[in-house]
Amino acid sequence: DPRRMHRVINYLRSLINTTATGNTFMETSRWYLVQTLTNFEWRVPSIWCMINEQAKELLDHPYKAIRERIAM
Repeated sequence: DPRRMHRVINYLRSLINTTATGNTFMETSRWYLVQTLTNFEWRVPSIWCMINEQAKELLDHPYKAIRERIAM
């Protein structure tokens, strides 16, 4: 229930919302977190608007591993 988990949701949003570090491992780890949150997509629609916008910005990222992680 998103109403009960608002602190956790805000924490996860802060992890996803951090600026790009240029470190491939950190970027792919962030998108792995996004993929695991797919199970909660219907419960937390507010996160998905933000994730969608961020994914659009990273579609032309210079690192292939990050582009592949976003495509999954």
